[in-house]
Amino acid sequence: MGKAVLRCLKGYFLGVGPVSERGIPVQVKVLAFAWARDALGKEQVQVEVPEGTTVEGMMRRMEESHPRLAGRSDALTVAVNEEFVGPDWVLKAGDEVALIPPISGGCRV
Repeated sequence: MGKAVLRCLKGYFLGVGPVSERGIPVQVKVLAFAWARDALGKEQVQVEVPEGTTVEGMMRRMEESHPRLAGRSDALTVAVNEEFVGPDWVLKAGDEVALIPPISGGCRV
């Protein structure tokens, strides 16, 4: 397979390449907690992504626009519409995406 075809396929599977960029823009609401909120500078943001974008593709776009998030997003657990999802989850218009950092501590029972 040629390099151009592989780049196109990679973009398709990651939701960031030329294939997905032809999609209609959709809005998703992103909620951020703990250090993710600090990295974004606010508790929630509206993000526009091309139709067919995956969670991983959205995170890459957010890392570009919010450099403090870059390199740390792999540590986040992501939920879409209150259900945990993986990086290959395809986002739809109106989705609510929660960025949840790892938590620790608590009390012994």
